[in-house]
Amino acid sequence: MTQTFADMTDRIAVVTGATGGIGSAIARRLSAAGADCLLLGRNAEKGEALVRELGATEWACWSTTRGSPATGCCFA
Repeated sequence: MTQTFADMTDRIAVVTGATGGIGSAIARRLSAAGADCLLLGRNAEKGEALVRELGATEWACWSTTRGSPATGCCFA
């Protein structure tokens, strides 16, 4: 069974674990439904690839190694 999201136009979604399997799938669905997404994950390369795949017109990625490694990608 395939579930769809309601129209997410003009909504912002925060997706944690976006560089993993489930998180990236959720990000794809939310983006397809029109949401602007803030993607958080641990792998900068995968994050940048996902941002490009989703066709972002504006985006930035960052990473930090203080404590646990973290990467964030924001796109619109």
